[in-house]
Amino acid sequence: ALLRFHGARAVEALESQLILQFFATLITVPGRGEGGTDAAPQLRNVGVCALADLLDYSVAAPPALGSRALPAGAAGPAPTAPLNNDHPALKYVKHALPALQQYAAGPDVKLAQSSLHCLSVLAERGGKLFTRAAAAQAAQSAQGCLS
Repeated sequence: ALLRFHGARAVEALESQLILQFFATLITVPGRGEGGTDAAPQLRNVGVCALADLLDYSVAAPPALGSRALPAGAAGPAPTAPLNNDHPALKYVKHALPALQQYAAGPDVKLAQSSLHCLSVLAERGGKLFTRAAAAQAAQSAQGCLS
């Protein structure tokens, strides 16, 4: 909710409380076969959904997309910023990108769906960070999930 109402301004506050670091850690929590827990897919999914919200509400959308409906009670759109070297979310994106690409083609359907959604938001708003090769790999993962 903080991101939805405050956008990029909320990132610093969430970082200071270690909330974003916690969600970033969840994305790469080890699974049972890696000496971790059986709950790894669910924990990873929570982290992936949090990252998707971070991107969706704090990173500026390309102008061609227009604006979206405001959440109930919002005074105006949340401030966003382009995902460049100055954006505080960039370090979380770089940390999670390899895992997102792996999960998008993985066996857990819910985690794959969340990862594909996060990758699609990143492709839409990530600018040059999301290279053509990464976009092609994400598209291939999506095609694998759909077939």
